Amino acid sequence: MKTSNKLLKMIIVTMILTLLVGCSTPATPPLSTVEPIPPAETITVIPPTDSPTPTETLVPTPAPQLWVRKQRMPTARFGLTTSVVDGMIYAIGGKGGLTVVEEYDPITDSWTRKADMPTGRGWITSSVLDGKIYVMGGNTKEWGTSLATVEMYDPSTDTWTKKADMTTPRDWLASTVINGKIYAMGGDVLSGNVGDVTTLSSVEEYDPETDTWTLITDMRRIRRAFSAVVVDNKIYAIGSFSPYEEMYEPGSAAWVKVSGMPKPRMGAAVSVVDGKIYVFGGEDEKQGPPTSVVYKYDPAADSWTTLSDMPYEAFYMSSSVVDGKIYIFGGSENVYPHPAPHLSAVWEYSPD
Repeated sequence: MKTSNKLLKMIIVTMILTLLVGCSTPATPPLSTVEPIPPAETITVIPPTDSPTPTETLVPTPAPQLWVRKQRMPTARFGLTTSVVDGMIYAIGGKGGLTVVEEYDPITDSWTRKADMPTGRGWITSSVLDGKIYVMGGNTKEWGTSLATVEMYDPSTDTWTKKADMTTPRDWLASTVINGKIYAMGGDVLSGNVGDVTTLSSVEEYDPETDTWTLITDMRRIRRAFSAVVVDNKIYAIGSFSPYEEMYEPGSAAWVKVSGMPKPRMGAAVSVVDGKIYVFGGEDEKQGPPTSVVYKYDPAADSWTTLSDMPYEAFYMSSSVVDGKIYIFGGSENVYPHPAPHLSAVWEYSPD
């Protein structure tokens, strides 16, 4: 009996110890209920969209150099004419009856004196045929008698030859070449008396083979101190005292009006590059102040654009083109004092 009681006590003690151990050690849950440990958080930083990537190099685009000052003419002048033969530019005559001819080399930026023009004159025009320069019209004085004179200069021999006079005396005229013929047009006829002026719309054609002039279709407007240029085998009359430009195809019955400049320009320099017509400076009206405005006309679109100004104000300059660059010569920056001061400045312009 004593043995049974002892055994019973041992069993009870063992059960109590087992319960105590179970309470101090938490039970391990089944594997299916254990949650996985989340991975470490990854943060992606996206740079702002306006920031360059490390491989980009931002290079500033330089502004185009539109205007470059070149070597001055040895002779300051305005009311002159310029023409190009074999890459050389010839500055001829000028207001006050100048006879001076100077050759400009754009490559070396240098000047050479050439044989004087036989008849000194300003307010003239010139055109090139077969490597020869034809100088037409003009006036020997400020208010002298207009001339019908035509003289041809041969740069290869540095000599002058008299040619047939135009049918009409005229100064402040314009001329151009198309299909092997010279077209002289517009301008003033002065009798030698101050204020006695007739402005013309007439046009005449010169045939170098026969050395003859023939009157053809008049322009739609009288015109003075303007320019004539050729684009796509059409003649454009640009400038004068009204914003009225016009175009002519040789053989046509009439001139055709095209879009006029934003403002009229007398005495502007006009040249053609890549089928576009560029107009520099000039005056808005007779005896008005000179301007620095530059216009571009696109004949295909029949539209005008105003470009960046010239670096100076001037009128009655002359311009010529060599290798896509426009060279502007002489002119004057003032109407008064009278006579207006002449310029010897030469600028090179790179069309944009």
